[in-house]
Amino acid sequence: MDLAEITDFIALDNPERASQFEDELIEHAQRIARAPLAYTERTDLRPGLRSCSHGAYVIFFTLDDRGVRIERILHGARDLGPLLNQ
Repeated sequence: MDLAEITDFIALDNPERASQFEDELIEHAQRIARAPLAYTERTDLRPGLRSCSHGAYVIFFTLDDRGVRIERILHGARDLGPLLNQ
């Protein structure tokens, strides 16, 4: 859901950049999957949560028996706590 909202918003001004940014976020998620423990723990926000930034956005994820689960992709200027506890 977050990915679609982000790219839809960017596409309002620049559809080509929206597509590129979507590809970048997907590539970043693939890098996370290869080395998830290399990223910052965010237990201050939620137990088991990790994050990394991509430009002005933050990718939040958790690990389970099946691998990496992307929880949210949010703009870093937002009030993150309430958004991660929904």
